[in-house]
Amino acid sequence: MARRAHLGRAVGDYAAEPAPTYAAMSRVAAANPFAWHRSAKSPEEILRVGTTNRRPVHPYPKFVMASPKVNQAAALLLASHARAQELGVPSDHRVYVRGWSSASDYPYVAQNEDLWRSRAMERAARAALEASGLGVDDLDYFDLYSCFPSSVRFAVDALGLALSDPRGVTVTGGMPYAGAPGSGYVTHAIAAMATKLRERPGSAGVVSGLSAQMATHAFSVFSTLPGVGDPGAFGATHVGPDPGEQVTIVAEGRGPAVLEAYAVACSPDGTDELAVAVCRLPDNSRCYAQTRGPALLEWLSQSEGVGHGIALEAGEDGRNQFMAR
Repeated sequence: MARRAHLGRAVGDYAAEPAPTYAAMSRVAAANPFAWHRSAKSPEEILRVGTTNRRPVHPYPKFVMASPKVNQAAALLLASHARAQELGVPSDHRVYVRGWSSASDYPYVAQNEDLWRSRAMERAARAALEASGLGVDDLDYFDLYSCFPSSVRFAVDALGLALSDPRGVTVTGGMPYAGAPGSGYVTHAIAAMATKLRERPGSAGVVSGLSAQMATHAFSVFSTLPGVGDPGAFGATHVGPDPGEQVTIVAEGRGPAVLEAYAVACSPDGTDELAVAVCRLPDNSRCYAQTRGPALLEWLSQSEGVGHGIALEAGEDGRNQFMAR
């Protein structure tokens, strides 16, 4: 929601934007013999909320969310170039790690100053490409972690891509369709990337992954052509963000505040149930808050609430409650 507000996009347009990308993902999954769901879907099907495609949270239905209840496994075999030579691995079967990097944002969402982007994603993507000696235009394939549309959007932003890039965002079919055995999905993505690269000698691709809280990020660049120089210099781990970027989170919020990000969760029958929010307080700290007010939930699910003034008070359970101001 913070990204939508930052870009000034209309609520309906922003909600519908991922559908063509996810339809393309489903077509990749339909052709993937290892995918959990092998049924190509149209953008209209992806957006149509119904019994099999309920909406857990506004504005997104299940068809754009990860499918984690799967029984899948994958394995990777990693060897040095010299060992591959000894084992007699054919040169056209080899895929090289050209560059990689990982970086972390603050673990609590509200600690990060910019809620509309991931600075760690940007750092990791830039460092991985620099280590590989390749640019985004040199890449033929992508597999971007796709647990939710936000992770894909943050990744394309970090790489400087458009969501509609004709190269696509997955080689497996993505987490909603190929399946997502937790973060183990990345193993499947790397295996599928290796297969795609072998089919096209000289090609290169990038795989991204992240932690469950979208706080730790990794990018890896692969190619059928080896990199130049010491493989030990092909990547680096960035421990965390600059301490000066951290926003203080307080447990208790009372009085006036500004809504900075929120999500409206729905019950299984589709009715709005609860909104959780990140709120900016007058002293520049933040707190979390929630509301169950039907009128406010309806407004938040249909309109842009980011940037609007709210009032905070203690609820019956002691948690911060917010209301319109």
